[in-house]
Amino acid sequence: MDDVKTKKIVVVGVSDRPEKYGYKIFKGLIEAGFDVQGINPRDGEILGRKVFKNLKELKSLPDMDAAGL
Repeated sequence: MDDVKTKKIVVVGVSDRPEKYGYKIFKGLIEAGFDVQGINPRDGEILGRKVFKNLKELKSLPDMDAAGL
């Protein structure tokens, strides 16, 4: 992770279901040490992190986004 300059990543389509790609991507990025936020229309919490309904709810823009659709 030392070579990567990305600080904040948002996963659009994060899921609370472990078999879904959105969950796998979200979990993998967290485990890799990234500052990750999730977007899911149901909001709530996934893997101990607050999930937002849409990008407008984020307090700051991410450096990168990933789609977990």
